[in-house]
Amino acid sequence: SYMSARWRLLRWLPWLMLGCVAAAPTASAQSVERGLPLVVNYSPDDYGADTQNWAAVQDLRGVLYVANNLGVLEFDGVQWRLIRIGANLAARSLAVDAGGRIYVGAFGDFGALHPDTAGRLRFQSLAAEARLDMATVGDVITSGIAAGGVVFQSTKGIFVWRDGRLIVHRPETSFSAGVIVGESLFVRQRDRGLFEYTRD
Repeated sequence: SYMSARWRLLRWLPWLMLGCVAAAPTASAQSVERGLPLVVNYSPDDYGADTQNWAAVQDLRGVLYVANNLGVLEFDGVQWRLIRIGANLAARSLAVDAGGRIYVGAFGDFGALHPDTAGRLRFQSLAAEARLDMATVGDVITSGIAAGGVVFQSTKGIFVWRDGRLIVHRPETSFSAGVIVGESLFVRQRDRGLFEYTRD
């Protein structure tokens, strides 16, 4: 009868509506994705270098630089380029100053990226300029702008490039990885404790 058919429809209507609601994307589900940044993962095959990356900085133009076991990767948002460090040294730490200059700490070397005559960035060693060899430099695991200059820190020393000259501080034992906070470098020296290095 008409009433029994109507009753059956009313009895199943909530279930039908629930199925339609579940199948249709809701406004709240759509709004969850709205405004989120697009995430893109790049594999070593994409950037054409080693699997291990140590640090990343961005210059004033928005170009990304990544410290990689084969050198410094430069990424402009479209194309990757590898900048070799010395005799194919591993880049371990990076820093960028207020003018946008990129500084590189490497395994046994440290320096800065400078444009060549074609405008492509090339590594220039500050350690070689100061006549320091790989054995006396060590693994430069921390780089940053502090203490009135550019600080490069390895297990074997703190090297500060300030006013066109290099200042070297050697540990009594050895340094662990440091961290730069404001204008200071905080670093642990084995068997001695925690030290704060400031301008003087």
